Amino acid sequence: MHESLALSLTGKSTVLTANYFPSLNVYEDSEIALLSLQTFNSFPNIINTINNRLKIEVIPSKRNKYKLHTFEFCLEKGCYEIEDINNKIAKELSQVNNNYGTQLTFSVRIDPVDFKTYIKCNGILQSNTPYSIAPVFGFKKIRCGPFHEARRSDKAVNLNTINSIKVLCNIAHGSFNNQLPSHSIYEFFPSGRTGTKVVQSPSNLIYYRLNKTDINLITVQLVDQNNNPIDNFNEMLTSVTLSLTGNATILSVNYFPSINLYEDSEIALLCLQSFNSFPNINENNNKFSIQIVDDENNNTPMMCYIKLEEGCYEIEDINQRVKKQIDDYNSENLTKLTFDISVDPNDFRSYIKCNGILHFEIPFSMATVFGFEKRQYKPEYAIHRSEKAVNLNTINSIKVMCNIAQGSLHNHLQSHSIYEFFPSERTGSKLVDQDHNPIDNFGEALTIVLHIKRYGS
Repeated sequence: MHESLALSLTGKSTVLTANYFPSLNVYEDSEIALLSLQTFNSFPNIINTINNRLKIEVIPSKRNKYKLHTFEFCLEKGCYEIEDINNKIAKELSQVNNNYGTQLTFSVRIDPVDFKTYIKCNGILQSNTPYSIAPVFGFKKIRCGPFHEARRSDKAVNLNTINSIKVLCNIAHGSFNNQLPSHSIYEFFPSGRTGTKVVQSPSNLIYYRLNKTDINLITVQLVDQNNNPIDNFNEMLTSVTLSLTGNATILSVNYFPSINLYEDSEIALLCLQSFNSFPNINENNNKFSIQIVDDENNNTPMMCYIKLEEGCYEIEDINQRVKKQIDDYNSENLTKLTFDISVDPNDFRSYIKCNGILHFEIPFSMATVFGFEKRQYKPEYAIHRSEKAVNLNTINSIKVMCNIAQGSLHNHLQSHSIYEFFPSERTGSKLVDQDHNPIDNFGEALTIVLHIKRYGS
């Protein structure tokens, strides 16, 4: 009988199997845990017969109005960033133009604020065809174009098809995936860029009971959050791991049959994975206007109205968006309106330089975002300094609530909170808030892993 064993499995697949003869005999109360996992982040997001094709139809010229050309670009199965996809298509497009004398253009880039893409193409995109790459870019599968000006996608890019990776072991039990028993013994997210080394060595080992004492076969498999295989180039339980996955900040699951636990069981958060994509600009704080100062014109004043789309913004992002809208306004109305905003790194107040009258008193004003009062600011001074610090972080803390937990307090009231943290990274980096208001996470994937164990075990 073995009291302790270290088993190593190696191979070039995400399903590793080992046969043992003679069988490994272990005690009935033996447990298993993952000590180490090493691989590469080579899980493909572009897959043949699923999402690897782009068709572009050439718009016939007046001289050859009956000559139609449609070119199909197929990406090889692999792990791509948006830049990689853009470069691959650009290379193939160059060859097509040289061979057929066409002048097709195509480019795709990503918006760092809300992760939507912008596509420019002088041809017609036939995205309604099988295996279209359109959903990867966040576009609908329809025929569209040409886009001489950059066209913005309907949804965020869908490059991260894998939100979490589960390690399954056939001889382990005690974990759950939503309401179903699972063989999962570990879960993680490959946070590095594609192609980088992935090393997982848990500092706190989580042990799971074995479902047999006579071991002649062990199979370890990597699956995604939906229990799909990954390609990589009623018992009283003392310990249960629950994994919940979804695209909202409220995750629910029903268990049938019920999970029976000891009266002294406890729960803790093991892992939370999502993206810092909580919008700080929405329909309640996305507007202000600038009045043109014109001493010669005493008629109805000219007004430039600024409106930002919902998203996750830094001050630099806001500054760029506002300037672009002002540039468009100046071009259309032959005005010379200027605007610039920056933040003092010492006291986090903002400075606005503008040659027009700032109207922050309008409904749904951005005044509080900039730290200004809801009133007018005339260009009497070269630079306006805000009365308060900028208010970009509308979320001061994020609480993880669980309906079956008790023992925490929010001020003087009982709470279901089991964990609290602050998203300190920049927007877009890889969650209720401090006032118990539900959080909008832009529909990004969210995975939460909970651990239930008996007190003292």
